[in-house]
Amino acid sequence: MLKYLCKKINRNILFALLIIIFTHLTGLYYNIYVIFIRGYEERMIRAYGDCERESYGFVKKAYNLTQSQNLKIINFERHLWPNVNGLFNIVKKPVDENYLVLLNLKNLDEKIDKNNDLIIDKNLKLNFDNKNIILKDTNCYLIKK
Repeated sequence: MLKYLCKKINRNILFALLIIIFTHLTGLYYNIYVIFIRGYEERMIRAYGDCERESYGFVKKAYNLTQSQNLKIINFERHLWPNVNGLFNIVKKPVDENYLVLLNLKNLDEKIDKNNDLIIDKNLKLNFDNKNIILKDTNCYLIKK
């Protein structure tokens, strides 16, 4: 009986030790700590970027500034990052055509032609004026059309 009890205790200790090691290696304790310490907005900006990658922080500022339901967003690194609208639960609402959000737009002066048109791609040109920029943060722009 004593041998059976010792085997059972050793097996349970080994199992508990393996669980502790596994949770430590996966970073479970740190991740739980981070969820409790950092707020939702800070975690989203760390994950999706402020004015880089998907630019969650800039798009959030644009929505707060315009009080719009859904903005047209063009990410110039779209081959790397998806559209961030899905994070705001506004996918099915109509797009506000008065505003345009340009993300990760590097070398703005090179994309403006002689007629003061901003050439976004082959099919999309936008009459551009620096006065129409409502919000600017490094490579991100909120433009009123």
